[in-house]
Amino acid sequence: MKKLGIFIGKIFLCGLILSCSVGVINEEKFTVFYESEYGTVPESFEVTENNVLTKEQLPVLEEKGYTFGGWYIEESKIEVGYIVLSNITLTAKWTVNTDTAYKVIHYQQNIEDDEYSLFEIEEKSGTTGSETEAIAKEYVGFVSKDVEQGRILADGSTEIKVYYDRKVFTLTFDTDGGSEVKSITEKYGTTITAPENPTKEGYSFMGWNQEIPKTMPAENVTYKAQWQENTFGIKVQAPSYSDIPNLATPTISGTTVTFVAPEEYASYSWYID
Repeated sequence: MKKLGIFIGKIFLCGLILSCSVGVINEEKFTVFYESEYGTVPESFEVTENNVLTKEQLPVLEEKGYTFGGWYIEESKIEVGYIVLSNITLTAKWTVNTDTAYKVIHYQQNIEDDEYSLFEIEEKSGTTGSETEAIAKEYVGFVSKDVEQGRILADGSTEIKVYYDRKVFTLTFDTDGGSEVKSITEKYGTTITAPENPTKEGYSFMGWNQEIPKTMPAENVTYKAQWQENTFGIKVQAPSYSDIPNLATPTISGTTVTFVAPEEYASYSWYID
């Protein structure tokens, strides 16, 4: 009877051990996978049945130009404490940033050559992946070339370059009957050398109607010569006939003076010393 009890006890113990072993052997494991279009994708890992996800197993990803929106299984957002009951794939969701930076760089044409120099950098922002909205500015004396837009890169490195040519203007000189003065045509901002003064017979040049600038202005301008007629003092000597000067009528043409006297004085000659 004692031996029978010992035998039954051994059977129970073996059964208990076998049951425990089977329980361990049959404990099911599941794999958690990650998928993400951006950022650094975590490595997959295994969990046992009824294991819950921790904060560390649901990391927050980062990517320039985008905002991380969490981990999802289809349309359901997975939070800390989620119980894993099967193999699952966690998919990262992202929101496109609408304030991704980009630059618009404005270049103006040089005076001395046809190259361009940096004038201004404009900081702008827009939606990642969308087209830039660069707009040419209005600069006095310049005209912009066509603006070529680009895509706003997520890392904020997009640069749109806008080029401006200098306008060409002409200064014209109206000498009002004087000697010719050639017009001046140059790019805006070019240094201007004033022309030589014109001449006009019987007149003295008094300057132009407005000051000639030192550099080419941003408009076409016509300058008109200002003249002053020359005048002369004339002394007529007639010792024996003091009334003759009153009778003689002088006319002046340039530097030539002509007297026209009545016929009774036509035999007299007049001289200018």
